[in-house]
Amino acid sequence: MSNDAFTEPPLGSDPEPDYPSAASQPEEHTPARAAEEKPHRSPLLGIIGFFGVLVFGIVLIVIFNTMGVALGPSYGQMVAATTSGTAGATSSIASSMVPKMGGIARYAGITMVLGLLSWIVTIVATAMKRGRGWGIAGIILGVVMPIASIAFLIVTLRSNMG
Repeated sequence: MSNDAFTEPPLGSDPEPDYPSAASQPEEHTPARAAEEKPHRSPLLGIIGFFGVLVFGIVLIVIFNTMGVALGPSYGQMVAATTSGTAGATSSIASSMVPKMGGIARYAGITMVLGLLSWIVTIVATAMKRGRGWGIAGIILGVVMPIASIAFLIVTLRSNMG
């Protein structure tokens, strides 16, 4: 039995791997050419979403501020009636608050839906890389603005409790 099949090549003579040469690759598939062919994406989607969130957020703050001014005195009476233990007075005060909230609540609802749609546009813009910076800013603003508007509502209610 001969060990010719299991002989090792001499040291220093590593076999050359069979890599394709750069000349054998077609020129249209080079990384430099692929970067040149990438279409430029417009950041308009992210900008539209960002400004939609910004505008509807500001409108929501104004609406909630108006709600706080309109409902503040009735809210103060209801808090006073609740702490004094007169349950019948709270229902009459609450029913007097409903006509004040009707139109304001409708506008608040419309504004919140449009703001949510704008927020979704910023998420889509970020995912599609069409105004990614604007989209990320819009996503952050879409989280901050509702919190700020609720804070404005609470502050305005407390300051107008009378």
